[in-house]
Amino acid sequence: MVLSSGKKAILILSARGVGPETASRILATYTSGDALMREILKAERNFVKTHRFWK
Repeated sequence: MVLSSGKKAILILSARGVGPETASRILATYTSGDALMREILKAERNFVKTHRFWK
C-alpha cells in the first residue's frame, strides 16, 4: 500500500486505530486534502467509540 500510494498511505496508517483495511478503503474513495483528512478523523473517532468492544 505504501509503495503504491506513498505519503497518503503513510499519513492514513499513522492515524490511531486505522489499519490496512480501513486505510485501503479511505485511499480508494478520497484523494483530495480536506476530504481525506475528514475521513481519517472519522475513522479515528470510530476507533475510539468501538475499541473497548474488541477485547
